[in-house]
Amino acid sequence: MIERKLTDGGMIEYRDGRHLHRPNGPARIWENGSQAWWFYGDWHRYYGPHTSWGDYWYIHGKQVK
Repeated sequence: MIERKLTDGGMIEYRDGRHLHRPNGPARIWENGSQAWWFYGDWHRYYGPHTSWGDYWYIHGKQVK
C-alpha cells in the first residue's frame, strides 16, 4: 500500500513502506513545486525527465537520456 506523508520540511512523499514509490505521478514534491519521480526506490519516468528541474531520463534507476 502506498502512503502519502508530509515531512517535517514540508515535502510530500509517497512510499510503499521504505521506498519512494508512486507509479502514476511524482513520489516527492517539494514546497516550491519541484517534483521527482521514483518507482520502488529508483529514479523512474517513462515519458519525461525524472525531475521537474532537469533533463535526465531514468527508467528503473538507469539513465537512458
